Amino acid sequence: MTSLLFVLSFFTVSVKDFGAVGDGIADDTTAIQTAANDCKAKLKAIQLTGGSYMGSCPELFFPAGKYRISQSIKLCPYQSLRGEDSILVQADPASGILDFNGGYQNRVTAMQFVGGQSQVTFSNANLDSSFLTFRDCAFQGWSEYSVIADGTVDDRHLSTTLSFHRCRWDGARAVYTHCDTTQFSDCEAHFRGNNIPQDGAWVKNAGFQRSNGIYSNGGTLGLYNVTLVPAAPIVPAEDGSAPKQINAYWSDNGGSVVAERVRFSGEGAGVAPILHRAPINTRSPFRGSKVAIHACQLSCGQDGDNKAAVITLCGGFPQCLRITACDGLVSQSIPWIRVAPGYNLSADVASIPKVASSINQYTITIQGNHSFTSQAIPTPLQQFVGK
Repeated sequence: MTSLLFVLSFFTVSVKDFGAVGDGIADDTTAIQTAANDCKAKLKAIQLTGGSYMGSCPELFFPAGKYRISQSIKLCPYQSLRGEDSILVQADPASGILDFNGGYQNRVTAMQFVGGQSQVTFSNANLDSSFLTFRDCAFQGWSEYSVIADGTVDDRHLSTTLSFHRCRWDGARAVYTHCDTTQFSDCEAHFRGNNIPQDGAWVKNAGFQRSNGIYSNGGTLGLYNVTLVPAAPIVPAEDGSAPKQINAYWSDNGGSVVAERVRFSGEGAGVAPILHRAPINTRSPFRGSKVAIHACQLSCGQDGDNKAAVITLCGGFPQCLRITACDGLVSQSIPWIRVAPGYNLSADVASIPKVASSINQYTITIQGNHSFTSQAIPTPLQQFVGK
């Protein structure tokens, strides 16, 4: 038994072994950072010729408890964290909780995060094969974003797979991502709070406009079996009185979105699913953005809200747009596609090269949906419908 405990202790570092109390009162910052530094000191890494980096360091373990901190915890590129539904509370509203600066292969399991500005930050110099994975985690009480994943060089793009599985959120803007792929599966979110900005979004799938005029598309945002719940201040009052202005979106999309079996709001309320801002790609018609929504519940806002729509175009339109087998509260006054004021859709359509190889890359498919909308597709896009 002693030898087994010795082996386990080499691969797992408990924050309590370094003095963390976990009672929610004591400041455990120094103890947790010391434990994280011990993990980093034990890191072993290699890179085979022509291959990717590989590394191994002990897992940072948080026994069940409530850990109060006052500074962000700095973590190494290969650090994994595991808790027992352990709670990390940031006492300083201007600080974060976990900082994966130079992150590469990181995993967070069974942890709960409360307070702080941006609770988890992840960044690197666009290293290939990067991963940041959350499983069975919860986020609440942040003021900016719960998770920010952003690059440090060039167009701030990350060659990273960011994934959330069986996680939950309760708050305003949840995730800012500039990753190749961002995926939510079997998750739930309550979108509420007084710090939702005008036209803000629960997840921002960011792109980047270069100074030379070339747009660097955001990655692909995937939502699979996700329950998205709107709440105050952006839904009607419980007594049925006039709804407050819906001024937010579930996704601010600078790249592509694929959603399947997603409950976009409900219960007579709704937040518009997608604000699409990725511009059309006239330079390379095989690399344009897409939006695909399948088998989802589309509760897109209130009849009296002139911002309600399934997808709102504000800087471009998807090269491939598919809405299939959906249902929900899409009414006769709420369109599938809305063109935001200030966006010249006609000019964008006119700028597409008139050769078949370019025109044929644009398709709009809206079929098999159980909805009530009778709103027409915007005139400039009608030529792409049913292709």
